[in-house]
Amino acid sequence: MNSDDYYRGLLARHGSTFRAYDCGSIVSQQARFRVLASMLTHPHASVLDIGCGVGDFVEWMPTWPNGDLTQHLDCRYHGIDVVPEMIAAAQDKHPQARFSVGELMTHTLSAEYVVASGLFQFSPLSEALERFQKMWSLCTKGMAVNFLRETTSEVEAKMDPARWTGYALKETPFVVLRADYLPNDFTLFLYREPTR
Repeated sequence: MNSDDYYRGLLARHGSTFRAYDCGSIVSQQARFRVLASMLTHPHASVLDIGCGVGDFVEWMPTWPNGDLTQHLDCRYHGIDVVPEMIAAAQDKHPQARFSVGELMTHTLSAEYVVASGLFQFSPLSEALERFQKMWSLCTKGMAVNFLRETTSEVEAKMDPARWTGYALKETPFVVLRADYLPNDFTLFLYREPTR
């Protein structure tokens, strides 16, 4: 399956809504974003959002509800996606944030935190692991990424939390697994240093 064409088609059919992410519902999208955003504990953290889609994660940045986004977001948040139409929609929807067309494996700019939601939905294990390691190489403080642990689809990738926790522990001893927010999801947090 060509995931670029798949998401391009979803965007064409549904516009810049949660359906463009194929995340099931606005409730599940918000649950995933809430968990990813829990990593961001201070308002001036720099964030690289891999596979940002239409850019809705920017709304979960710590200063969104009451901060001066115009002043800070252009240097704090950077969303990249391989689908140009997604980036155009993201820029229209969130003009105060920074977005660009880009591929994770060739991206070179680091950030304090790297996040990804749904990045591995259609990835075979070897490709997912390579991308996971690349994400880790781009963060200076930590990364957060979610996975499906259960799916009824034959094309979506089902990942094992224990196996992926093991992969994470090969990169850093500071790993947190969250599997308490949706029945079919889990999120891994990797940190360069202890968080407490």
